[in-house]
Amino acid sequence: MAFIYIDFDEGIPRLAYSGCSRCSSLIGVSLSQIKNRGCCYYSPKFYPVEIQRMCHSEEGLAVLDSIISMPDTVIHDDHILVKGSYDIILHEKMMKDGLVPLGGNVTDTSVFFRTCPFVRSGSGCTLSPRYRSYVCNFFICSEILDNPDYKDKLKPYLRERENYIRFLEWENNQLIMAMRGEGLTFRKNLNGAIEFLKNIGINQYDFPKLEPIVIPDNHTIGA
Repeated sequence: MAFIYIDFDEGIPRLAYSGCSRCSSLIGVSLSQIKNRGCCYYSPKFYPVEIQRMCHSEEGLAVLDSIISMPDTVIHDDHILVKGSYDIILHEKMMKDGLVPLGGNVTDTSVFFRTCPFVRSGSGCTLSPRYRSYVCNFFICSEILDNPDYKDKLKPYLRERENYIRFLEWENNQLIMAMRGEGLTFRKNLNGAIEFLKNIGINQYDFPKLEPIVIPDNHTIGA
């Protein structure tokens, strides 16, 4: 059997699923160069609340420096976007040849040809959960969300995820306004914004411990 549960990395909550390696979700199908990337097709955005967390340790600053140095990183005023790979040529060719999976809950077939820049085949995300985007830490695939066997069991998870995201959005807005008050944005003065965030204390969220959800062995579609 497998479990859906909340894991913590230095106080940062993450929704985890122990059966990801056996996942047969359609959204986990990869036609990109990295075949075992799971559902990691997202190009992550790092907002002030995540960047602030990186600024408060030497390890985090090294991670932030590696993110900034990546060739497909785009720095915006209020976030840093790291673009993943997208094989549009193969996508168009396989669509023309009728070789792309269709149906199910996937409406954008480009996800099969996209890969997050931080995922590695067979080992998953190379970022510690404490430095990941909350989108990555709390993703739940539609196969689980739409499964009537887990609908009631997931309610506490979805409720607490919503509360946590509201907290992060509030913190983001406060940090963005504080930066603007100093005339700072990531795009105009990245180093100045980093130094500013380094000197602001981090407000911690007291995420509750939730009862793990048991997934029987005959259910291999993942979270």
